[in-house]
Formats: sequence, structure tokens, C-alpha cells
Amino acid sequence: MKIPIIISLILAILIAIAVVTLLVLPKKAITEAEQLEFDIIKALSDQSKVKAQSQNEFFEDNLPERPRIAGTVARGEWSANPMILNGTLNGQWAAVIPIKITPSFTEQGKKQYAVFCASCHGDLGEGDGPVALHTRKNSSFDSPPSITGKSITQKPVGYYFNLISKGGAKMPAFSGKISPQDRWAILSYIKSL
Repeated sequence: MKIPIIISLILAILIAIAVVTLLVLPKKAITEAEQLEFDIIKALSDQSKVKAQSQNEFFEDNLPERPRIAGTVARGEWSANPMILNGTLNGQWAAVIPIKITPSFTEQGKKQYAVFCASCHGDLGEGDGPVALHTRKNSSFDSPPSITGKSITQKPVGYYFNLISKGGAKMPAFSGKISPQDRWAILSYIKSL
């Protein structure tokens, strides 16, 4: 039985279309997926940004760099004076606060104390802050000690600076959250209680 030429021709065309479809479409689909992935990566790397020391019309001063945020602690800051940085001088705890104590300095310490210390130590340093009271009722948590009066004078002030900086017992370290100057200001405020 002989197949008519017209049918053979139609079958050849259909097979050619199927082969081309099988070869071209998957490649095109992969190419589109790869293109989409490339476009996403390119969009991430090509997003708008301001280059250092170039003009930036977004801010009134046209500068891209913003002033340092008050209260932030830069790594290595204050490192020139070990007494200010870690509360020691020649391997001994500092006996005095190494920064001039003024009313505004102590007031800054009061503000920082309210933010970082009062929740456990209480407003007046008696160890009766809301966190301490809550945990005392609900666990075997030891209350923070009173940090007023004679208790704060039992050891040199550098010891307490180090305690604020590195933490101790259940108290966390605050060296990464409070600048050295503000840690000394907190001690100035605590001494005034």
C-alpha cells in the first residue's frame, strides 16, 4: 500500500513542526526563566544609591552622608584613654569618674539610667524595678542589689563602670549600647541618689 504524496508531505511538515517545537520551545522557556533571574539580580545590584561624597538632592544640605545619631557608639571610640574606656588606670580600678561632673552630665546620666537601668534597678536604685518585681513573683530570680548609698561606695567607681560595660550575674553587658561617656554619666547619677 502506497501512501499518497500529499499525505506524506503533510506528515513530513507535521513532524518537522513537532521537532522544531520540541527543540525551540524548551530552550526559549529556559532562556526566559534565566532572563527573569538575571533581571532580578541585576535590579538588586543596579538599584539607585548615593555614592559617598556625591551630591544628594534628597536632603537640604545636598550631602549624602548624614550626621552621626546621638547616643550611638562607634567601635574604637574613646580608646585613647583606657580609664574612660574600661575604668582602669595602671591595672587598678578608677577611684573617681574621669570626666568633669556637671549638672548637665549628671542629668544625662539620669536619662540614660531611666532607659537602661530603671526597669530592673528601679527609679531610685533599690532593685525594685518592674522587671525585677515581675520576675521575683514568677521565678527564683534574685533581685538586683540596691545601688544607693553605702553599697555604691564599697568598691571603686571603675569597678561599677566595668560591671555596666561587661555585665555580671544576670545583668547584661551594655558596652555596645551605651557610650563610655554615658556609662560614666549613669554612675554620676547613681552616686547622686
